[in-house]
Amino acid sequence: MNGLPDITRVPWQRATEVLGHEERGFSAWLAENLWLLEDALELDGLTLVDREVRVESYRADLVATADDGTDEGLPVIIENQYGKTNHDHLGKLVTYLAAWQRGLGVWVVEDASDTHVAAVEFLNRTSSDDVGYALLVVRFAPAPRDQFYVDADVVARPNAWREITTARKDPRSGSPERLAFLEAVHERVEDELVTAGWQRTRLSRGKPHIRLWPPQDTLGGYATLRAAPHEFALRHIIEAGSLEASVRAIELLRARYGARLESLLPEGTEVRWHRGRDRANAANDQIAIVHPDGGYQDLEPAEAAEWALTVGGAWAQLLIDDPPGDLLEQARRDAAAQLHETE
Repeated sequence: MNGLPDITRVPWQRATEVLGHEERGFSAWLAENLWLLEDALELDGLTLVDREVRVESYRADLVATADDGTDEGLPVIIENQYGKTNHDHLGKLVTYLAAWQRGLGVWVVEDASDTHVAAVEFLNRTSSDDVGYALLVVRFAPAPRDQFYVDADVVARPNAWREITTARKDPRSGSPERLAFLEAVHERVEDELVTAGWQRTRLSRGKPHIRLWPPQDTLGGYATLRAAPHEFALRHIIEAGSLEASVRAIELLRARYGARLESLLPEGTEVRWHRGRDRANAANDQIAIVHPDGGYQDLEPAEAAEWALTVGGAWAQLLIDDPPGDLLEQARRDAAAQLHETE
């Protein structure tokens, strides 16, 4: 028929053919492309914590966190598998998630059997409100310039669990006054913070914060500008794989940057090292830099934005000028050594 485009089948390829070795290829690729899971599962701010995380005698392929409106975030445990799904990998994923006691278990595979789709759906129906499982099938197709297109098909997901998790987010976060304040602040700081070294920023509507991605190749984790009625703060969440390691990382950060950071901040600004976590089983800790004059009910957006630019610029510049290097790895080693001493 005249005028119609020429349409042909997509030559799909298996992940094995494109990525090679399961750990060095598949796991490494997923770690660098978490946006695929973020989009497919409708998560916010999916951020890698670590690879090959030891859980008893096994190792979880990837451990990440997603933004669920809490300070420590939602644990996301990712198990990837070549070939057809099997009981071994499903059992490992359940074991890994049990170690965290809450979160989302994500199984990324080449081929999902009907039996295991049913098993994941069963787990979602029978698990607690704090636990969910997702099963995704990924495939690739050649693209121009030696690249590849990728498709992620979610064949099982925890819909009811997601609704419950969403409902648990800060009920005040949708306050029109708070959202208007954050939107006005974000308009004033978005471009300037990127110029100062932050990778990018995003206003999270429905949540009480502006998310900031730290300067590239520095500290990792993520940061937020959070607005409460009487507190406005820049928080940098440190994720070193365990709470003990994250706590140690902040001790090392304070020793390295503390005096210099505080000398650059506006008068009255408070730095709270080890700001704390929302839950006892969190695997991160945070630094909070707090405005001296209150929150969104006390400040004008222009005043808050000016302060955020000064504070955010100072912290970013310290990380860029004096990169932390292997500080997180040192924190992990110190935490492991301390744990060994107490056993």
